[in-house]
Amino acid sequence: MTEKKHLILSMVSFPTDWKPIPKSEKTKQVIAIANQSKADLLVFPGFTLGSEKEFEKFQLKCKNKKSLLVLEVLGRKRYFLFCQNGKVLKTKIFQYFKESSEVENNPQKMSSYLEKLTNERLVKFKGLKLLLIICGEITFLKSMQSGKNQAIIRSKVPETILKYNELISKTDVFINPQHTPMGRQGNLDKKRKFLSANKRCYCSTTNTDVIVKYDRIMKTLDGSSLQYFYYNGNKVQGEIVFLDETCIVKEYQLPLK
Repeated sequence: MTEKKHLILSMVSFPTDWKPIPKSEKTKQVIAIANQSKADLLVFPGFTLGSEKEFEKFQLKCKNKKSLLVLEVLGRKRYFLFCQNGKVLKTKIFQYFKESSEVENNPQKMSSYLEKLTNERLVKFKGLKLLLIICGEITFLKSMQSGKNQAIIRSKVPETILKYNELISKTDVFINPQHTPMGRQGNLDKKRKFLSANKRCYCSTTNTDVIVKYDRIMKTLDGSSLQYFYYNGNKVQGEIVFLDETCIVKEYQLPLK
């Protein structure tokens, strides 16, 4: 029997519609995607399910026993969670900050974020260590304007920098779901390459950032700014496994150690 060399990662993106569908219809859509998925790891973008009640419906009707799912629930305060086979592995993972200005020259917040990453965001799955970074939290890294493909920890405290780098080096896969596409893609490219260096992986998916006219939805969903997968410092293209006006699902190979 040939030894398995990779896992299957699937990522989903949704359009921002001019006529938003009801929460219950979105839940049915998410359930259908999950039940049809053959992926080992299935990552949804922000705003996945409209309420905790909708997540309960999802748990009852999701028949996918294989995939580890990453999704966001809009409760009183929205949060991400990991679940598999209907069971929640980690939940109430709240976004800690949205932009770099919140952590720039703020050593206490950078230290607190490191604790959250270490204690609340790490999941072991099939021999890999996964780490969840929510949306704009990726700005804990700072892109250097001089120097090719350089990114550094946004801190001036040597001990903090050392601990962040230790955590990064011990992580195999960085999962960075977003709500809408972020700007400054050139800077983000440096951060993605930094995180995915040395045979690590980085993945992110998001919803479209603008209301899309019906006749352009599928073209927008297949655009270049919604999903990113990097391995060993290089960007890797995914394969479309489903695309219509409601969503796009792409598949990527996630190398095993």
